Amino acid sequence: MKSAGFLKEMLTVVALSSGLAIVYTAVFNPVSSRFPVPPGSGQTGSDTVSVTIEKVREYVRDGGGILIDGRHEAEYGQGHIGNAINVPVSEFERYAGRLDPVPKDATLICYCDGEGCSASTELAARLTVLGYQKVRIYYGGWQEWKRLGSGNDR
Repeated sequence: MKSAGFLKEMLTVVALSSGLAIVYTAVFNPVSSRFPVPPGSGQTGSDTVSVTIEKVREYVRDGGGILIDGRHEAEYGQGHIGNAINVPVSEFERYAGRLDPVPKDATLICYCDGEGCSASTELAARLTVLGYQKVRIYYGGWQEWKRLGSGNDR
């Protein structure tokens, strides 16, 4: 029964390793901890980097940030904020090349349609994985921008 004891030891090692991997991911995963939930969603998270419409207006006016629209290309074509770059999150791999000329230390402001849309959060997470260091989320999105008559839309 030497093999049964060996098998039991190996299963214990595998179980412990899996448990450690889960704990490590929960503690050190920068994507999920930086962009967990939109404000006011009733959920909680730490270190969410979000910007208000006032800050987006400032970025548009002063050129201090680059807007990234995560909506589908057809939605972007119907209107978008300023000179936003369209990188539909649903086809991220296909469109990510549009960001090749953007320096990794540039401030990127991700947005989508607004309330009920999670494309901006997913887009921000993917950009962070690509090495972009200053990624922000505008949770109000296109709907808030249009509703408040912020101008400078295309």
